[in-house]
Amino acid sequence: MRKETPGPVDYGRALRLMIFTAPDRIDLDGINATLLEIQSDGRATQAVLALCTIAHAADPVLRTEPGIDALRQIVAGFILQLGPDD
Repeated sequence: MRKETPGPVDYGRALRLMIFTAPDRIDLDGINATLLEIQSDGRATQAVLALCTIAHAADPVLRTEPGIDALRQIVAGFILQLGPDD
């Protein structure tokens, strides 16, 4: 049975994804290489959990109802900007 909780490798990959996706310096090659590692190891769930854990630790407000509502508003704004077909 595979370990379902994130381990050190998952947190490292999650951190790399956060760094590679910084809006002012997006690194598509870095993102793709990291995603391929995650896929190759079959650890997508653990990587997502690690990424979310980092986000929640960086801003604990994200765990609250107002934080969740703010995230919903942010995502709704993104969707409006992109349009229904994107």
